[in-house]
Amino acid sequence: MNGLRKRARSLWSALPQNEKRQFNRHLRAIYDSHRNRLPPDMHGRLERELASGLTRMKRGRALRRTQDGLVVRWRGEEGKICSVQMRSWTAGACRRILPIR
Repeated sequence: MNGLRKRARSLWSALPQNEKRQFNRHLRAIYDSHRNRLPPDMHGRLERELASGLTRMKRGRALRRTQDGLVVRWRGEEGKICSVQMRSWTAGACRRILPIR
């Protein structure tokens, strides 16, 4: 991914419009999930929090953005919707999770 990251802009501008549409239709979600990385200090913090049990990873779907966080439906917990309050959008650190339903 590092090699592609350096050339992505020039590769994209060289693609014909129909190939850009095809990429967006079939590969955009996969590309977006791999192209961004956490800064090294945040990555280290996340690894420490996961190892200590302070942070858990859960799959879910963001339903909408609120003024101070997100409304999320967690996978495997159908019918349960929560408001996830964030300290900042860039850090992405959860303060607390409040059940909505």
